[in-house]
This record gives sequence, C-alpha cells and structure tokens, in this order.
Amino acid sequence: QKALSSPMLLLTGGPGTGPPLVIKGIGELYSELHGVSLDPGDYKKDETFPVLLAAPTGRAAKRMSESTGLPAVTIHRLLGWNGAEGFTYNEDQPIEGKLIIIDEASMLDICLTSHLFKALPKHIQLIVVGDEVQLPSLGPGQVLRDL
Repeated sequence: QKALSSPMLLLTGGPGTGPPLVIKGIGELYSELHGVSLDPGDYKKDETFPVLLAAPTGRAAKRMSESTGLPAVTIHRLLGWNGAEGFTYNEDQPIEGKLIIIDEASMLDICLTSHLFKALPKHIQLIVVGDEVQLPSLGPGQVLRDL
C-alpha cells in the first residue's frame, strides 16, 4: 500500500529478490483499491489500460509482460515515438493513465528519462524498478543510481 500512497517510488533489488512479483502485486493491489480490471480484454482499443508497464528495451518489456501477466511496452512506445516527429506524449499532451511502472531502470539514460518525466501528468503515480549493478544505460547518465 505504501507504493500506491506516494507520487513516486523507487524500488531496487537484485536478481532473485522478486521485483516481477512485487510489480504484479502492486498492479493487483491498485486494481483492488480502485476497482479496475487488469484484464486487457475488458478495454477497447482506444481506452487506456489503468496500469502502464514499460521498460527501456523490447526484450525487457517482453520479460516484464511474461513475468507479471500484464501488458508491457517499451518506453518509446509508451511515449508514442513516431520517428521524425518525435514523441506524441510530452508536457503539452501528457500520457493517459493513473499508474506507470518502469522496469530495468538501470538502462535509463538522461535523455529518455527527461522525455518521460515531461510527459507525466500531475496526478500520475510512478514506480521505478531496477538494480543499479545490472546493465548500464547506453546513453549519457546513470538515472537509477542518481535517483
């Protein structure tokens, strides 16, 4: 419940400490507290899923989805990356949703994190999950360590 009572939570843990189970548990608790379904089939294509899971890479997003049973995407997809036009979601058009959980945060660089933070609406809850001794970011900065 503490994870859902603050606007941002940083959750760190090494391999085998259970971050996927904690992520799944947080999603389920959010569902219970807010009376929302976590079944993607209950939402139309244009409806926003209440718990948004994302990771820096496609492989990490796939593992996140497999381990939690919830849909997960890359952070670029979450932000609506559309090539030359940049990101759909930004400070002028924030991400729709109530809870965002970002996994593999050790791979976040400062540029992508800046775009992500600018696209967050004021009411959203953000949970950042990672292990700072895992893979580092390919771009500049070590966001997880700095947080």
